[in-house]
Amino acid sequence: MATTPGPEGVERTNLLGRVARVALGLAVLAGIVAVFTVLPGRQWVLSTVELIRGAGPIGVAVYAAVYVLVAVFMLPGSMMTVTAGFAFGPVMGVVWGSTLAAVVGVVPFYLGRFVARDWVQRRAAQYPRWAAIDQAVGEQGLRVTLLLRLSLAPYNLLNYALGLTRMRVLDFFIGTWLGMLPAVVVLVYLGSLITDAAQVGSAFHSPQIRVLYWVGFPTTVVGAVLLTRMARKALRKVLDGGRAG
Repeated sequence: MATTPGPEGVERTNLLGRVARVALGLAVLAGIVAVFTVLPGRQWVLSTVELIRGAGPIGVAVYAAVYVLVAVFMLPGSMMTVTAGFAFGPVMGVVWGSTLAAVVGVVPFYLGRFVARDWVQRRAAQYPRWAAIDQAVGEQGLRVTLLLRLSLAPYNLLNYALGLTRMRVLDFFIGTWLGMLPAVVVLVYLGSLITDAAQVGSAFHSPQIRVLYWVGFPTTVVGAVLLTRMARKALRKVLDGGRAG
């Protein structure tokens, strides 16, 4: 007869899953670096980055418009954040990636509240702890939104679902912007590595700066993972407390 694994077994399985995902991510990153360092794609990367950065406000506006479509139609938002690092670099990529993630999230937030309420309610009901989240948001919306974003809850669905609650849009915006910042930093860093890899052999970086640049990526990932774990524990306490009350 099959037995249900205990907490230790579940935790071990989750750990192995996380290790496998990290290993896969590093392998993909290595492949991207190889492509844009060795193959002709290198010049395409440099030309594309130069075109986007040279467009100034127009380039940012086009990026923002595409981001709105991604948020509304629930397409993978992480690719937009990686693109920010690829196109705008590690500093401005974080500025635009984090700010626009919060700004464009307001569009589906209001759509969920006023236009697609029935559809969003059906989707949100499939989320295991939505009832507890709904109650907790009514009591401490900013804190719960912050923890949800730090916990890497589904970005697109959360934009719509939180529109069903009594949350103020300002709390939604601040919680989204601050809560998504660690993940945005990691994804922007990843995107900027593509551009950096394409510039091997150029005078863009000294060898010393390049080493610091690449070593900073795993350090940033570790910090974001630890912060995510702490946020998930805090969120569980908030939701359990809210449900018990």
